[in-house]
Amino acid sequence: MTDLTREELRQALIQAGETPPARWTKPELRLRLEQVTGEDMSQKVKKETVERSPYDEMVRKMNAASRRKSDLIDFCQTELRMSNLDRMTIAKIQHAAMQKIYELAPAHPSDIVGFGTHGRLTYQRLRQQEPGYAKWVKKTARDDEGKNLSDPRLVRLARWLENEGDEEMVPETKKIDYKNLVTNKAKSKASAAKAGYASTEATSSTPEDTALDLMKNMCQAIEELKNEVAVLKKEPRRKTQSKEEDKIDPGNAGPAVTKGCRVGLRGATGVSYAPSLSVLPNGERAGGEYHEIRHKVLAFNPKAIQGVKGVMTKLAADNDQVTPEEALSQAVHVFNARDHVRGFSPIQHAFGRSPDTTGRLLEHHNQVPEELVIESATEEFEKSARLRAEAEKAHAQWHMEQRILATETRREADGTLRPGSAVWCVRGRSLLKCCLEQLRHASEREELLEGLARDHGQEETPWTFTKVAEEIGGNQYQDISDEKPETTEWFRSQNVQEEAPPVRYRFRGKRAEPEPADEVMTEPEGPSQPSQPSRPRVHHAASFVDKSEKWTDQVPRDAWTKEPVRFWQDGHAAVEVEVEMPETRRTWEKAANNLQAFFAGALKRRAVEVSEKKLSPQELQQFKEAKAVEVKNFLAAEAFQTLPPHLRPSASQAIGMRWILTWKSKEDGTRRAKARAVLLGYQDPAYEHRATTAPVMTRQSRQLILQMATNRRWTIQKGDVSGAFLQGRQYPSDLYCIPCDEICRAMQLPPGTVTKLKRACYGLVDAPLEWYRTVHEYLLELGFQRIWSDACVWTWRKDGVLRGVISGHVDDFLFGGSDADSEWQAIIKQIQQRFKWGDWDSGKFTQCGVQVEQTEEGFLLSQRSYLEDTPEISLNSARRKTPKAPTTDWEKSKLRGVLGAISWHAQQVSPHLSAEVSLLLSEVNNSTVDTVIRTNQFLSHAKAKKDHQLKIHRFPEGTEMGAFAWVDAGSQNRPDGGSTLGVLIGLAPTSLLQGEVCPVSVMAWHSNRIDRVCRSPGAAETQAAISGEDLLYYLRYQWGELLHGVADAKDPDSTVRKVPGCVISDSRNVFDKLQTEVVTIKGAERKANIELLSLKEAQSRTQVEVRWVHSEAQLANSLTKAGGGKEIELFYRMQGRWRIVEDEQMRSARRRKTEGLEPLQQGGSDDSAFDCQIIGTQAKLRRAEDAATRAPEAANGLRSWA
Repeated sequence: MTDLTREELRQALIQAGETPPARWTKPELRLRLEQVTGEDMSQKVKKETVERSPYDEMVRKMNAASRRKSDLIDFCQTELRMSNLDRMTIAKIQHAAMQKIYELAPAHPSDIVGFGTHGRLTYQRLRQQEPGYAKWVKKTARDDEGKNLSDPRLVRLARWLENEGDEEMVPETKKIDYKNLVTNKAKSKASAAKAGYASTEATSSTPEDTALDLMKNMCQAIEELKNEVAVLKKEPRRKTQSKEEDKIDPGNAGPAVTKGCRVGLRGATGVSYAPSLSVLPNGERAGGEYHEIRHKVLAFNPKAIQGVKGVMTKLAADNDQVTPEEALSQAVHVFNARDHVRGFSPIQHAFGRSPDTTGRLLEHHNQVPEELVIESATEEFEKSARLRAEAEKAHAQWHMEQRILATETRREADGTLRPGSAVWCVRGRSLLKCCLEQLRHASEREELLEGLARDHGQEETPWTFTKVAEEIGGNQYQDISDEKPETTEWFRSQNVQEEAPPVRYRFRGKRAEPEPADEVMTEPEGPSQPSQPSRPRVHHAASFVDKSEKWTDQVPRDAWTKEPVRFWQDGHAAVEVEVEMPETRRTWEKAANNLQAFFAGALKRRAVEVSEKKLSPQELQQFKEAKAVEVKNFLAAEAFQTLPPHLRPSASQAIGMRWILTWKSKEDGTRRAKARAVLLGYQDPAYEHRATTAPVMTRQSRQLILQMATNRRWTIQKGDVSGAFLQGRQYPSDLYCIPCDEICRAMQLPPGTVTKLKRACYGLVDAPLEWYRTVHEYLLELGFQRIWSDACVWTWRKDGVLRGVISGHVDDFLFGGSDADSEWQAIIKQIQQRFKWGDWDSGKFTQCGVQVEQTEEGFLLSQRSYLEDTPEISLNSARRKTPKAPTTDWEKSKLRGVLGAISWHAQQVSPHLSAEVSLLLSEVNNSTVDTVIRTNQFLSHAKAKKDHQLKIHRFPEGTEMGAFAWVDAGSQNRPDGGSTLGVLIGLAPTSLLQGEVCPVSVMAWHSNRIDRVCRSPGAAETQAAISGEDLLYYLRYQWGELLHGVADAKDPDSTVRKVPGCVISDSRNVFDKLQTEVVTIKGAERKANIELLSLKEAQSRTQVEVRWVHSEAQLANSLTKAGGGKEIELFYRMQGRWRIVEDEQMRSARRRKTEGLEPLQQGGSDDSAFDCQIIGTQAKLRRAEDAATRAPEAANGLRSWA
């Protein structure tokens, strides 16, 4: 018992009958406990193992399979050998399955009896503690043998008792319960006694003593209740409240009370509820455990007490057998469970959870399972359930009663008051704001009942909001004033005798709106409108609550002219812009929060999607032809299946379809009409249960495939699948839809016909995934293998030699292989025949917005026209004079748009822009006008370098290549004190490790914020080195898969070791620590040293090298600092060549500069001719930098070098 505390060991000895000395230590206590009990004290006891019986396991499996009927039927057929279950409901199948489980499941001593007086006992305990009852069970089973009159539980128990035999039943030896030892310290005892709680100690009391204690506590509780009721009757009503009571939060008014607990109606602090012996809602008796319930403040709530009385009255009227105690218990229970204060019921406020199906709140390891309580419900439980249902009905009726509290008034200009349009009502414990049209006069019966209630002393509705807030238990209200009834409905509602049944609607969509429907509208038919099902659509009327004062209310009446103004009569005095306004309350509120963003988004949507109403006849003809092409694609793909009339489901079970019309720009500047028919995927009944994650090719995969192709002299071809989703495999699920009218006519069907979907069309959430599965299955049939590092890259090998590679980004594919390889060309032809292709290019093409050009020296990647249409953020001259002024929401939105466009450009082909855009994005939330100015300057700089091309070099055959990662960090260079890491990874010949100047093909680059706060530059450099090695590991693994075949996922290190790797840092701190045999954890940055162990371990596991260079020879330096791009500028000037500068003296860049050494100069006397060329290039850059320093206006000229 090594996990027991000293106090728990003392309590265990006390239970064993000994009182140990107070000064004994834990070893002495364990030794004595082992001598007394004979148990092994070296084991742990608090680790509980859960053992399930065969019956429990089968019930658990049945409950798990009950989520779907098909799974439940499979379970019953395979596990229980049942049949003919198709026409039975889930409840009936479960009932029959339980009967079968009782027959098949082997009995276990831990099984619950589940019936009769001893239903809570296990088989083993019943056999030991109730031998007489066990004999009765066996006798009853023998008498009823063959008659099928006994309950299956009794037969099962009798069978188990017979197998156990009739040997003498010895009572179970009492053992010490080590898991439930109670340690009460003196201080807790004193506080409990002071608060009025009974002090409970862990003693070896018998069940008779426990029952006697319970009876004593119950008598004491009854006496205290009588005394409190007497005090309440004598105490006069207080007219004023103390200051402390005024501070009571109405939301906490009204305690949560369960059956058997006492209810405090007076304001009190530290009230103790005496434990009582009561019947729980599930029919069990609560005894043996005491749960102390304390409330800091209990406020007197007459509204809640009024409702409890009303519910009790209706319960007594409906059921003359109910006792006052039962009526009070059920009324209090339903108010605690059904009333809501600030969104939660009182039970949830008090206990933090809701009761289970049987009404239990507290869990116990020996309690009867929920399914057994419900299945073997006793008469008492059923009676309690019926009574609870009646109480809930009475509570709902009481809650629907409404009373007018007040009407709002408005003050005229002369000071007089006039009635307003808002009326405040009280319904149950809710405060409602409504309009005059929602009210009617009270009937004669309602006036009579109100008068009788007032005459008999019932309090009237309070007329102050403070009093209302105290009585209803909160200070929130519900605004329903926008739900105005129609004129016919208003006249009908004036007659109380007339009551129209509520209209029911079926809401289909992503989420159901909580508000009731106000209007039923059928969408008009039109050529550009979607073909919707014939069922009516429910549109919620726009309901926007204007809580602010309109500007027209502040204009005095004498300021309005009586004569018309000519300006407002001139039709050319303003420009008309038509924007569709929101149609639901949610979208109205969202638009009102930021009208500028709403109008800008609406205009953008108008610019993207075309409305046929505003097209010219020529444009209509173009879109008509585009629609015809799309219809032809649907027919060719056989996307829809025509069903016989008797097999067509209802239109309410089908999803709709609509046209999306857009203009698509061509490379020559012209545009063409594009029509896309899409399904309304949000109407799919299984929308939220479908898988939606579809992989796409990464940027690194694109770079590696291009590098592989240029090294092997392959030709890269790019193909674009036309109507990709329509060429996918057959849709696996049964889904019905109503095609567009044009498609219906082409299929010779009437418009609005329900068809069955056979292809994953555009609009379905799982359409991209279905298309990916189609491509993957077909490529596997052709002999391709999917690599582990990227699910969208497939390789084709013959006799272990890589002969071709394919990668895909949705419907854009890259094919790499030799033109002289006949087998590869045959595979390309099969792929071209299998799918219908649009564009098919080679040599020079555009892939995912990047222009790719294949040359004799490799590949060139660019985005010349990407930023041309990105406008600068406009600022007037007055705004520019306040650079420290905060930006507006509109300016922040523009900042995110401009920087987002530059960020995408930087991620694709421009590493030199990564650091600047990353740092500017971190300033947006707290941006100033100066941020806008610098963003505009940065955009101009990016546009000036639009002709920049990222080069992928071709290396001679047989060149051994390695992966090199340049890592750097900028410490605390972000507005919030965060640090920035920069990583640039390239492929180059391994001769780069010997200090040679070699071409470097850039494969990946990253410039982003370091996840955690770094207290020093050393910690930031450590994080950069660790992240860089992690990214380098991934690239080495993927390049190894392309070179040597699909890797073993269980041993990735073996693949990584085949590709040489090197991490290059300019931090002496990191380099020196990694050169030692072991990393010593010391200094101020111990956490950083621990994290550095991963890089140290990688040196031995994957043979990664670590090199040091000075800061001006660090390529990643340009990825961490704003305006620090001279290293990567030099890299571009040298046609993508670089070297790892080796300096035995490890001199810093500043010291080398004072000694007259250039950044890439090795410093030896054997510098090559190319070194001289490098030195000359660097000298030119230095002179340009000096000129820029003397003349700031020349800075832009320096930055434009590329």
